[in-house]
Amino acid sequence: MEEEDVLRAKRLLQIADIIDVYGYYLFRRGIGSFYIGISATVSVGLFIILTFIELPLLPYQLAIGYILFGIFIYAMIAILVKQLLIVPSIYLTTQRYERKSRKSYYAYVWIPLSIIYVSAMVLANINILPKYLAPIFTEIFVGLGQIGNYWASSKLPRYPGKISTEYLIFGIIILLGTPLIGMFPGYEWFIVTVFCIIGSYLFGVYLIITAGRILKKREK
Repeated sequence: MEEEDVLRAKRLLQIADIIDVYGYYLFRRGIGSFYIGISATVSVGLFIILTFIELPLLPYQLAIGYILFGIFIYAMIAILVKQLLIVPSIYLTTQRYERKSRKSYYAYVWIPLSIIYVSAMVLANINILPKYLAPIFTEIFVGLGQIGNYWASSKLPRYPGKISTEYLIFGIIILLGTPLIGMFPGYEWFIVTVFCIIGSYLFGVYLIITAGRILKKREK
């Protein structure tokens, strides 16, 4: 009977250990789902805007289309981020400061990058800058964003399943695709699609698949 009690106590400790990291498991899966959602959102948005551009429209109508496209993308990002941060309160109450710091560091990366990117894209589309630079801007924007994620992640305390080096590798891979845009004229947006959109989808799948390692380590 005493042996059964010992085994039961060990099992309870294992369960408690898993519960202790379950929030981090959910967070890693959430980030993976976020990348998959972003890739799907951008794909739908690009399909709509490219169809819209083919119509015989006046310049101001095209401008309205670009604005609506931007609103659609950022609205979906806001929704996905909100869903990502919905984690049971039992985990959030002990991580309030960490979540606040995480938001601040990532904001330092994406807000200035987004302002620069949107400005550059507008200048390219009104012919102040050459239009062929638009896909290059996109590739650099996404690549630097991932490297910025790596920087932001490195500023946070280490925790189970922390995504850090993965961001750096993903960012470097995207930036390595930038020279291909100049090497294969006519396939610029195809290259962007492969590296940025499909790459983001695969990156999200990878994060979801590897999230289970956090729990498996605690089961041992």
